[in-house]
Amino acid sequence: MGHDLLQSLCRVYVGVCQQRGDSHKAHALVYRLLKEDFLEAPKVIMVMATAWPSFLSYESSLCRAIHIVSNLRAKGKIFHLLTKYLHWDEEPPGNIHNAITSTLKSFLEDSSLRFLENSWYGYDLCPATWNYIFSLDLLCAQLGWTWTITNIIRKDLWLILNTWLMQARTEQTPFRDACVAAVFRLLGRLGQLGLKVNMRTSLENLARSINQFGMQNFSKGMPWEVQLSVIYAIHDLAPSNPEAALKTLESWRKNSTQRVPPAVIKCITQISFLCHQTKPQNSKKLL
Repeated sequence: MGHDLLQSLCRVYVGVCQQRGDSHKAHALVYRLLKEDFLEAPKVIMVMATAWPSFLSYESSLCRAIHIVSNLRAKGKIFHLLTKYLHWDEEPPGNIHNAITSTLKSFLEDSSLRFLENSWYGYDLCPATWNYIFSLDLLCAQLGWTWTITNIIRKDLWLILNTWLMQARTEQTPFRDACVAAVFRLLGRLGQLGLKVNMRTSLENLARSINQFGMQNFSKGMPWEVQLSVIYAIHDLAPSNPEAALKTLESWRKNSTQRVPPAVIKCITQISFLCHQTKPQNSKKLL
């Protein structure tokens, strides 16, 4: 698809979003363009801003993340135009490291986060929770896998999980179940950074830790909603070690006392297919 056609389609798309009052879908498109390192992303964002000037003026963590990353990615004439359209001269986007710290803090302190029943996933996170996840995912993507696993995963996210395990199950506990479930979904997304740059060892270690966390705690009263988030995180990281992921998911399904959601069945099918795809390659190596 040519860049001109893509820009035209994005302009039409954001116009439809404006008519429907759906800023979330417009933000999701920008998030995807930036997350996937699309070279023309700043230019496309500028085109979208001319069609809907206020679509990035919402007070949300994802909007702030989009401003920061767009500011870092834009160059030359596009940077100056975005500065004008997005008012960066009046309100600079801010520092990316400070944004990660403040977003993580707000996420952990937000008492409105909750689970939503879903016919496909069993339970899903609420839109506000996904907003935090997408924000942190986008910001960390700009700093790379090595920085992310060293400064966010090991120092912050894993500490949250360990603290949650040791705390009593009351409403006054430091970390609520919805936050912990979100941490697992975030880990699954951040792991894609490691897959992208083929950092096999550190990614396998992360996947192994999540597998062990699940296997050791599924039968110890872990809330069903959190169990599902662990399962989806294991699926996201499965390419690093599909055999181990499949073993964990099949064991969980076998011992589950509740109805397994369709999404989990699909996850198991996908990982099983991946295992079959990798086996011939491993056999060739042995030969």
